[in-house]
Amino acid sequence: MKRGIWVDYSKLLPTSYTYNWMTTMKRLDLTGSECPIPFIRAIEEFSNVNEGETLEIVMDSKRCVELLEESVKTTRSGDIKVEEISPGIYKVTLIKKKATTGIKSPASDSC
Repeated sequence: MKRGIWVDYSKLLPTSYTYNWMTTMKRLDLTGSECPIPFIRAIEEFSNVNEGETLEIVMDSKRCVELLEESVKTTRSGDIKVEEISPGIYKVTLIKKKATTGIKSPASDSC
């Protein structure tokens, strides 16, 4: 006798993207993709994240993790934390910083 119907709701939602409404955190699962695809998707998604929001990415490409770290540190667009959650699987947490308007030239103040 069946006690109820079991429905796998994960099949109804995209598996690579979920949004946590309570913590303003976006999650992206990029495991199984070859580099540079995870890097490109992560950068695209991070550019759509609002100031102060968090993007959490799971990927299995060490090279893409390194590229992402370098890119975020170079552009100073956010804070990054990398954890190896299991062998060869990395969780990258990005927090978007306030957008800067550019570097002000010291010469422009003297005129």
